[in-house]
Amino acid sequence: MTQKYCNILAADLFVDALVLLLQGLLFCSAQWCAVLHFPRIVPNVWQPSPQFIGLIRVLLLLSLPWTAVSCGGGSSSNTPAPAPTPASLSLTVTPTAIILLPNSSLVVDVTAQGSNISATPTVTLNNLPAGLTTTTTFPLSVPATGASITLQASASIASGQYTLTLSGQAGSTTTSVSIPVTVQTTPLPAFYFVSPLFSEVQVPIGGSGAYQFSTGFNATSPPTYLVALSISGLPPGTTATFNPSTILPGQSGTVTITAASTAAAAQNAEVTLSGMPLAPVPASSITFLADISPKTGSLPENRTDYLSTEATPYAAVYDRTHKLIFSSNNSWNRIDVISATTHAVIKTIPIPDPHGMDMAVDNSRVWIATGSQQIFEIDPVSFGVKRHLLPVYSGITLGSQAWEGRQLYALSDGRVLLNFSHAVGDGSVYLAFWDPTSNSLTTLTPPSASAPPGIILRSGNGQRVYSIADNSSGNSFFYDVPSKTISGVVQLGGYALEAAVNFDASRIAVYDASGLNMLNGNLAPIGPLPGGGFPGALFSGGMTFSPTTAYLFEVCMPFSTPVIYTVDSNSLKSIGIAPAMPLIPVMTELSPPFYMPEPFAVDDTGMVLGIEDYGIAFDDSTFFQNFVTNEPGSPTFLQHMSPYSGPAVGGTTSGGFGNAFSLTPDVWYGANRGSAHVDSSNTLTITSPPSTTPGPVSIKMLFPDGIEVFDPNFFSYGPYVQYNVLSGASPDGGTPGQIAGFGMPLDGSGGTLSVGGAPASITTTKTQYLPFTGSPFPSTFLKFDVPPGTPGWADIHVQTPDGTSTLPKSLFYAASVKDYPSADSFTAVLFDAGRNQLYLSAGDHIDVFSLVSNQFLTPITPPAQGASKQFAGLALSLDGSLLLATDLLDGSLGAINPDTPSNSYVIPIALSIQPIHVAPGAHSMWHPLSGTRPSSRLVVSQTLDVGPEVPSIK
Repeated sequence: MTQKYCNILAADLFVDALVLLLQGLLFCSAQWCAVLHFPRIVPNVWQPSPQFIGLIRVLLLLSLPWTAVSCGGGSSSNTPAPAPTPASLSLTVTPTAIILLPNSSLVVDVTAQGSNISATPTVTLNNLPAGLTTTTTFPLSVPATGASITLQASASIASGQYTLTLSGQAGSTTTSVSIPVTVQTTPLPAFYFVSPLFSEVQVPIGGSGAYQFSTGFNATSPPTYLVALSISGLPPGTTATFNPSTILPGQSGTVTITAASTAAAAQNAEVTLSGMPLAPVPASSITFLADISPKTGSLPENRTDYLSTEATPYAAVYDRTHKLIFSSNNSWNRIDVISATTHAVIKTIPIPDPHGMDMAVDNSRVWIATGSQQIFEIDPVSFGVKRHLLPVYSGITLGSQAWEGRQLYALSDGRVLLNFSHAVGDGSVYLAFWDPTSNSLTTLTPPSASAPPGIILRSGNGQRVYSIADNSSGNSFFYDVPSKTISGVVQLGGYALEAAVNFDASRIAVYDASGLNMLNGNLAPIGPLPGGGFPGALFSGGMTFSPTTAYLFEVCMPFSTPVIYTVDSNSLKSIGIAPAMPLIPVMTELSPPFYMPEPFAVDDTGMVLGIEDYGIAFDDSTFFQNFVTNEPGSPTFLQHMSPYSGPAVGGTTSGGFGNAFSLTPDVWYGANRGSAHVDSSNTLTITSPPSTTPGPVSIKMLFPDGIEVFDPNFFSYGPYVQYNVLSGASPDGGTPGQIAGFGMPLDGSGGTLSVGGAPASITTTKTQYLPFTGSPFPSTFLKFDVPPGTPGWADIHVQTPDGTSTLPKSLFYAASVKDYPSADSFTAVLFDAGRNQLYLSAGDHIDVFSLVSNQFLTPITPPAQGASKQFAGLALSLDGSLLLATDLLDGSLGAINPDTPSNSYVIPIALSIQPIHVAPGAHSMWHPLSGTRPSSRLVVSQTLDVGPEVPSIK
């Protein structure tokens, strides 16, 4: 083709004809029609001309194909240029309908959309009725981002319906839009956001998370005005979309937050969702938290860990030189030596009824107080034990001058400050210095009778001792060791719950009625401290200083989750907050809701060492998180799950946590990362990973918002038999047996049990609740009938679908057993080797059984202070001349001559009451010198001889 500049300007289809408006220069009809596939037109209809505009009506069957072409100069092309789009302009206003009250104002947003327009559109507002004005200047330029018009209704404007006209112009193109206006005198109902069930949203980096919201209104029927939504506070690298973008009051919606793959992690970012009513109604907003985090399964882990000691430690100390923890376990009458590196017990040292402990200033020995007048020292290298029998204390005026140790404090001059009572739990408190060289006691007399001993602290260097008032007086004082002088009374806030002193006594942190404050060495105030929140109940946290005195570590709960504050001792500023272990015993509800570790030291890596329920906690204080006070607290309903055990290959899914989860945690089974899932109903389940080690592991969950859940020994890989509670039987069998452990069968259908290879019948029956042992973890009892066996030790073997477990040499078959019936019920038994007879506590008397004649002899009725008697623990004096029997009802000790029972007398002793856990099996039988029954422990300290091995009942 040789034509130039031909173009189809417009086409209009009507009836059976296609009308083409053709514009062109120098075009030829024959080729043109051929290109268009039209029937050939008479050539002389078209005449070449420099400028020609023609209008032709071409009849065309609609079934005929056609092609539009564009002709360019000097080229040969079969494709004509597209028709130019005509210029157009449209306006959009929000709201589309206006509701106004007299003496109110409203902002109308306007945007313009144009096509083939280069000029910036402008708008003009017309038809303003009387009483309606605007503060906007017209014509108003409308850029691409839009513009706003402010309308103001006067107080006298008449009610009714009005119509405003908004005219727009861009170049020669114009348009307009009508805006209906309703003026009413009845106030519009307000709207508000309803507090949602979940106020957090998890947004994985490179993914999205949705926040569900709903709204309400204060009227009987929903208003008709629209509410425009907006959001603020989004973390960098995230965007938000609304569905829908505008709502009516009472409607619900969704905000979807999307994080780019390059977005940085952001924890507990406070995002505000705002609703602006398109009517004269106040705006409303609601704040929620957004956690921009790595995808589930890749959150970082902290070092927090737990070691069970099978009973709650009375006290613990840290040997920084050898990185060892010494823990006093008075339920098992032993000291547990624990590696602070491997978190494992490396040795147990028998000590009768150990109580408070302290490490010598030079780390040369561990001092141990007991529930008697004995003090022990342990060499931290050889673990050798030395016993010290201390004298009676002349300062006691309650009849007997015997006493029981509570706590002790090693001082820099070699002396030990003792904190003791006439009987532990009777309310009496005494302070005295013990000189190990002379074995003498010297009273520490407070500076005033109005300043009784409170919370006792000693500085790390052993040169200062402080007494912080825990009563209403607030009267506190301190003792300087080098000068052997005592200060005057210093008035503090009183009712102290927690206190700590640093190494050189330059800083003392006190939490009392005046709050949490830092004091100097003379107990003068320095300033307030961040943190605080020690509930004051059992395992309520506490404070400890680093050995360098640079930092204070607070295990506390100032908001709704247990945390560790690391505070600079000089600036008194927090340098970071980490989660603390929030322990809840299995199937238990607590108030306050958590046990928090009571810290006794911090190691060189920032691991806070604390006493926790039934064990030692290792809390990672360096795992800083961005906690905020308005985040949801630690869940209090994760102290149970089902199942509690599974096979070593992994893949066991456990649930029962409830359906209140908006965040998905990362979960660890011991040292191995498992998997977690939150479904559409907000229900959490976790799945175990494989394990090469059988037995119980702790479950740790870390949520994207920094919350930690820790359930010690909560899952067992296969069954794990821990103790045989009843360890003896007749070779004839038929006696009841009982074992304790993890992952045990719930009844006979859940597995098998054998003793010495012989099958035993499981007698435990499945009920609503498992037969828990009473420990904070899901260990259970399993009962069975002991089968016949061969005299000697036998193994107990348990098998379930999850695996097998064997407790070697755990049941002893006697050579023969013969029963001698009695109508009495016995609570304690004692063997008298010299007389070859047994003594059995039987309520208000003591039965005597001869091992020579194999018959019961005349019972003994010991004297007591009252008419009612209930005898329990029994003991013999060293020479065997006296039988000692505790009376639980009056707190006395009966002293009986077994050869002449009439020559007996009673010793009044106050009852010792101390809340402690009793380990599984430890409560079957007990001894008054080494027992675990807290309501009946009586100690005769001057008659106890401790050899290389101290027996204990287990």
